[in-house]
Formats: sequence, C-alpha cells, structure tokens
Amino acid sequence: MTDLKHDNLIQFPSAISGVVPIVNIPGIASVKLKLTGEILADIFARKINQWNDPAIAVLNPDINLPKKAVEVIARQDGSGTTYNFTDYLSKLKPDWKSAYEKNFTITWHIEIIQAKGSSGISAAVKKTPYSLSYIDYNYVLQANLDFVLLKNRDAKFVGPSAAAFAASMINWQLQRLPIIIN
Repeated sequence: MTDLKHDNLIQFPSAISGVVPIVNIPGIASVKLKLTGEILADIFARKINQWNDPAIAVLNPDINLPKKAVEVIARQDGSGTTYNFTDYLSKLKPDWKSAYEKNFTITWHIEIIQAKGSSGISAAVKKTPYSLSYIDYNYVLQANLDFVLLKNRDAKFVGPSAAAFAASMINWQLQRLPIIIN
C-alpha cells in the first residue's frame, strides 16, 4: 500500500514544469535537434559519443551534424531534476535502469562533466561547445538555452512550453512514463 493510500491522502499537481534536454551545438542553434528518450539514455550512458552517430542522424536528415564528441554535462549535487530525468531514462531503457537506476544523485560515467546546481549546468552548457545536458524549463527561459525536440508517445517531436506541460497533465494519473515533454 502506498503512503498516500495508507494515510487517505490524494496527490495533485500544484505547479507544472518539466525537465528539458539542452544543447550547445555551434552552427545549428536556429534548428531544433530531434532526439528520443532512448537516444538520451544511450548518450548519458556513453554508448553514443558522437553528434553524427547514425541513431541521431536518421532523426535529423536536414541537419549537417558535426563529427564531434558529445560533451555530456550532468548535475554533481542531488536534485529533483536529476531524479525526474533518471526516472524517465530508467523507464525507457532496462540497461539504463540496471546500470544507473533513478536517484537524486548519480555516480555518472567518468567521461561526464559535472556541474553544481541548475545555474552551474546552464553556465557549463553555454561555455562548452557540442554539449548536452538537462535542466528545469524555467532555466531554459531565463538563460535562453537551446533545447531539443523530444519524441513523445504519439511519435511526434515536441518542444517544451507551458502549454505542452499543461496538456500533459490532463490525464496525469494515467501516465505510464514520467512527464518530461508530452
């Protein structure tokens, strides 16, 4: 029995935001890169290391992807953003779940650059060409960060917005995956 049921409590959203994959890829800032959650998991697990990897290229035929390493940046400190992001990856990829699980803090792969706090992530992505990270949507707006379009369950590539987050909450109890972008 869950704690909520045990204590006769109900849970409902009182604030809506989302975890957003962000990038700094020189030369393609005005074009939105498309990714899937599975590809994100493979990048953060360092199974995909290059921006021009075939798995990324097939989703982005109109973008001349650079033959450069993906510089992955992740939170060093514990955060709800990391928990939600890793929960999402754990539900998509069994191998991610067995290697990393979901948690507020993660022992990241040795190649992953670590930054403290959302402001640290924002600054690190801005100064690191060819980087990829994740951050709360509010920081995307505040720092004018470039984000990726993520493939949702309806096989549509969508970007973050207040309207998109609100729409994803319509059937929030029935969601099979955590809400990143819907």
